[in-house]
Amino acid sequence: DGDVMSKSFYVSNRSLDRSLTIKECLDLFEDLEVYDLGDDIDISKAYINDFEQIILGKLNLTARGFSLAYNDNKYEFNIPNPASIYDYKIMLLAIYKLDDFLNTKEISDETNIYTIREFLNYDYKSDILYGLNEIDRHLTVEHQYLMLPCLTVDVAIDRFTIDKLFKLDDPVVAFSNYITNLENLDAYYAKATYYKQDEGIIGVYTLTEGVRTVLPRRPSINSEYKDVINEDNFLGFKIALVLCNGDKDNRDSYEMEDIIDYETLFTYLKDYEMLDAINTLVEPLSHNDMLNLIKED
Repeated sequence: DGDVMSKSFYVSNRSLDRSLTIKECLDLFEDLEVYDLGDDIDISKAYINDFEQIILGKLNLTARGFSLAYNDNKYEFNIPNPASIYDYKIMLLAIYKLDDFLNTKEISDETNIYTIREFLNYDYKSDILYGLNEIDRHLTVEHQYLMLPCLTVDVAIDRFTIDKLFKLDDPVVAFSNYITNLENLDAYYAKATYYKQDEGIIGVYTLTEGVRTVLPRRPSINSEYKDVINEDNFLGFKIALVLCNGDKDNRDSYEMEDIIDYETLFTYLKDYEMLDAINTLVEPLSHNDMLNLIKED
């Protein structure tokens, strides 16, 4: 579980006999977006309490985002901790705007009730620092890294990263920048696809010519496949190389040229950047690089 802890705030609904619709919330919060909702949802007719929760964030700026739920005539805002400074700021502003709209003048968390003045001065940096200390406490020999789910990617925090953060002047700012950059990295996060081959199964990642790509350094079988894939039938991971044989702006110019052994790529690269405890950043490879990879295999 990547959420070492989380923080919840509550705003009572004393003004309306229903929850707001998603569109009413988005109009109120301004510029925020809903994630993982599905294309067939009419946000003007879908109420917050139609869902267990909705996930909110801001494109290119948010790291982990926050959730909004509606139960027992209360809106519950929940943020995973540690989140980024920006995650906290947009959530606190959304809470303030909702409270002002409902004219409640009362915001609470699990243990406290805040006046508006107290809430506007909420010490969110202490929450984030507490979350970082909890990660520090959880990292042991048995638990070498901790997965922090962000809006669209998962970040693996290990002992090296947490020690590096705590050596800096402001670990909270450093962590915020680190996790926000990874969530909003301008790169393709490759996912494994599994295929039957001969008497077993292989996992295949795709690397495309000219595309900045994130790949796990030592890939492992996705948890959802572990019931059907095991050591007896798994033949290992491969990389499919997609080359451009024409106009780079024409999708039809890209063709899968070959499938190579996974380690061949890293033997060829020699120098690559580790983004976190698991993932590497592979800068765009040229046409000749791709052909050389095929020769190396």
